[in-house]
Amino acid sequence: MPTVKDPPPLTDRQRDIYEFIRDTITAHGYPPAVRQIGAHFGIRSPNGVVCHLKALERKGLIVRDFGLSRAIRLTGPTRLSALLSKVREVRDDLAASRRKRSYQKRQDALKLAVADLSEAIEKCGGGVPA
Repeated sequence: MPTVKDPPPLTDRQRDIYEFIRDTITAHGYPPAVRQIGAHFGIRSPNGVVCHLKALERKGLIVRDFGLSRAIRLTGPTRLSALLSKVREVRDDLAASRRKRSYQKRQDALKLAVADLSEAIEKCGGGVPA
């Protein structure tokens, strides 16, 4: 039976940046911009942030699409967990919504979040994290 390799260890700063990216995606549905990451951590140079992102990418925790704004995607079970959290959040907002226009907007957001989750599950071979 093949063994699963443990991911390489992260520095404290890399872990903090990864968690910030994950939390931002969970809260807003999209990743932070490089400048937002820099501002949050007091990193003045966008290149300094990019170096941390490259390290996270080498370690297999994120994927970046070059040439696009906010092009940071989480990989693996953590991405699924973030998507599940977003689905739950939107679902709860939908249940609490009373206004018709707001209700429709939130219903559309829930459909998009569920579609993203379904796509991610398919890419991971159908496994759902515990």
